Amino acid sequence: MNITGTGSATQRLLAATTAGDRAQVTREDFLKLLITELRSQDPFEPLKNSEFLNQIATLNQLESYASLTDGIRSLQTSGDLANASALLGKAVIGTTDAGLAGGGVVSRVLVQNGQVKLVIGDQTMSLANVAQVFLPAPPEAEA
Repeated sequence: MNITGTGSATQRLLAATTAGDRAQVTREDFLKLLITELRSQDPFEPLKNSEFLNQIATLNQLESYASLTDGIRSLQTSGDLANASALLGKAVIGTTDAGLAGGGVVSRVLVQNGQVKLVIGDQTMSLANVAQVFLPAPPEAEA
C-alpha cells in the first residue's frame, strides 16, 4: 500500500534509521499514518480489527517504554547528583572534561547536558571520571 498525504510524518518515519530517530516519531505522526492507511485501504480487504488493535497496542507499549526510560534517566541523574553533592569540599583526582589528568577540591556540582559534573577550580570533571577521593589537607597554621 502506498501511503501518501501525511507529509512530514511519512517522511520522518521513512527517514528514521536508528532507534533515536524512530523515537522522534510522535503519537500524532503515528495516528496520521494510521488514518491515512485506513482511508487508503482496499474496501474489499479492510484492515482487520485485530490488526488495528495490535497497532494501537504497539503504540501504547512504545509510549510506556519511553516514559519508563525517562523515569530511569531522571532517577539516575538524581542519584548521581546526590553522590556528587557528597563530594563538595573533598579533593578528587581523575580525568577532566578537557581529557587531562587533574584534580583539586570540589567547589560546585552542576548538571550539564544531562550529566552530573564536578567543578574544580576552572575545570569540570564528570562524576564517572573520578579516580580518587580524599579529604583535602588542612590549612597550615600560621606561626
